[in-house]
Amino acid sequence: MKRKSIMALGLAAVLAMGTCVPVLAENTKGGDVNLSYTAAESYTIEIPSGVQAITESGGSLEFKLTEGVLDPNHTITIAPASKDVDLTLQDHLESKCTVTLGDNVTFTNDKRTPQTMSVTLNKDNVTVAGEYTGIVTFTVTSDVTSA
Repeated sequence: MKRKSIMALGLAAVLAMGTCVPVLAENTKGGDVNLSYTAAESYTIEIPSGVQAITESGGSLEFKLTEGVLDPNHTITIAPASKDVDLTLQDHLESKCTVTLGDNVTFTNDKRTPQTMSVTLNKDNVTVAGEYTGIVTFTVTSDVTSA
């Protein structure tokens, strides 16, 4: 039994020394290693949520690029499904007014600060007092910018 243990210990020592030999060899050649990393485009757009108050003089919606890695030639565009949005009075659905949304909002690598979209109120048809509400759907697209 002792003989097997001694033989196993000797074999382990030989294997350990064998792995050290290449490390101790002299490096006669230099070499280059090319490293590469590709960062994928990713971003987070903050779109206003909840009720946005609009006054008689109108209002604005603020959009933010909260974090992002953008391709250098891409533009992120936020556009409403419709520029004109009907607002209706709850419990009195025949009472309506319209808001018109301004120009689309864009973000690029050079333009990352919060952007606003104007909201213009058309209250010509308002004859009943109360809170008028409606829903706006936005799309976010990433397009190649022409150089």
